Amino acid sequence: MVESKAIEFYQQYVESREDLSAPQWRALIALHRTLLQEHHDFYLASLHPSASAPVKQLAEKYSMPTRMWRYGIHLFLDMLYRRLPDTLEHMTT
Repeated sequence: MVESKAIEFYQQYVESREDLSAPQWRALIALHRTLLQEHHDFYLASLHPSASAPVKQLAEKYSMPTRMWRYGIHLFLDMLYRRLPDTLEHMTT
């Protein structure tokens, strides 16, 4: 699952003191973009008018908005923040 890959990468990144190369940053950006898209799609599907009652409850059951923020947005921003000023270019592109 993309979410677990993002969490695993974050844990490794925080523990290491090595900077990421440009291709590694691009891969990380792509990973988080995919994660956000998956969370967004799941959330939209659970809100669709034709979704059954159990499906409509899945987003709340699995805390999808919170997880989208925590793992899709905040985690990535924290990675960028921890390596400022080296990551400033990635923050502005």
